Amino acid sequence: MGMLLAHCMRAVARRVLRFLETEKLRPSTVHAHKFAFEGIAALWLVDNCGYELRMLVSVRGEADQKVLLYKRTYRRLLQRIADRADLIYHVSAWFRPTMNRYLDISPSKQTLLPNIVANTTTPPASHPAEPRFVCVLNLDIRKRKGLRDVLVAYAEFQKTHPNIGLDIIGHGRPESVDDVTRQVRDLDLEQNVRLIGRLSGEELFVRLPSYLALVLPSFNETFGMVYVEALFAGIPILYGRGTGIDGYLEDLLVGVAVTPGKTSEILQALGELSGNNTAYREAISNARGILFERFAQVNILNRYRADLLDSHAHSTQAAQTP
Repeated sequence: MGMLLAHCMRAVARRVLRFLETEKLRPSTVHAHKFAFEGIAALWLVDNCGYELRMLVSVRGEADQKVLLYKRTYRRLLQRIADRADLIYHVSAWFRPTMNRYLDISPSKQTLLPNIVANTTTPPASHPAEPRFVCVLNLDIRKRKGLRDVLVAYAEFQKTHPNIGLDIIGHGRPESVDDVTRQVRDLDLEQNVRLIGRLSGEELFVRLPSYLALVLPSFNETFGMVYVEALFAGIPILYGRGTGIDGYLEDLLVGVAVTPGKTSEILQALGELSGNNTAYREAISNARGILFERFAQVNILNRYRADLLDSHAHSTQAAQTP
């Protein structure tokens, strides 16, 4: 329930400072992994280290919203973190408007920094599609991923599209697999739905391009790397509005956003993605340069490296100033 959160994070910061002093290390920059958690530790560290220290903070919506929205007494502390931060990285683009609604943050210090995904080394390419959708998830968190809603919508969809199947790729505890198997059976989808199980990253990247689309309307997700994996495999995506990758793709016709939990919207999106699949695949192919610029790991690392070098230069200049 977040009890003693600030106390625990400051204890972490004190341990970090003791380590730095013991090892005689004097960093130029501290980067907090999450705004409302490690951000508290970073704030204490820069205020108490005794020298100039730049502060970078990442925002991960799935975790940070729990503090910002429900621990109102922490908002003054969160505003102090925002004021002190030199750069704020929004991993969750969808959460940026909420952050700015509750906190006064200068636009000049905010930027997007997506998670790094493995298969973005080359621009996405088109590939002939087979008549099957795919879900890729950890079955143990199937409720948060919206799998039940996908199955309910798909059960209705397959009545008019009996030749289009659905594959579920992912592992989970035996009881999770049993529960999904039971849902498939109860919805009379055993002839249409296949549980593939665990695949390695390499196996997944080989299989993804042959699917019609990735279908994963998650409820609450920081970023969702599998969406980028699907786009770089050249296939469109069905994703949750206001979560996951939402906020990165508004200017691109690469998928359909739905309200998580709304099976009627999922059903409509399945029809859209199957009926206009060629157009979506062509749009993804045409947008490959934009996707590469936004999500390729080389570009993300170059932008981040530039920020670190800027922090180091700033720190060096401050140290040389009398």
